[in-house]
Amino acid sequence: MNKNSKIFISGFLLASTLLYCNKDEDLWDSMIPETDEQPTASQVSGFVFRPALVPATDANIAQLKVPAGFAVKKFADNLGKPRIIAANTNGDVYASDREAGIVVLLQDTNNNGVAETKKTVATIKQAHGLAIIPMA
Repeated sequence: MNKNSKIFISGFLLASTLLYCNKDEDLWDSMIPETDEQPTASQVSGFVFRPALVPATDANIAQLKVPAGFAVKKFADNLGKPRIIAANTNGDVYASDREAGIVVLLQDTNNNGVAETKKTVATIKQAHGLAIIPMA
């Protein structure tokens, strides 16, 4: 079968299907039974993986595997449940805690790789995403 014949047969089958579907208006009702009076009900089920909360002890941090030339060091702790972090070009780090509804500013004031200051800079219900916009 040559290419033109395949294209013709495919087009014919598609056109026939569309004509058949348009002829029988009840076809769509049987496939989608929802009406204003009786909405379709559905239930979604699944599994949500919830890893165990593990303290960031020196022993636990030492178990982390990172590529050669990289290291993992604790920058801050006692932050609640931070969800998103963003770092500014000046070194300020912001963390949002959705559950607590806060955004925290972390600053390493003496450049030793550990945040010395922790300050709540925003209280927002279900704080989530963060964006740092440079000020002119």
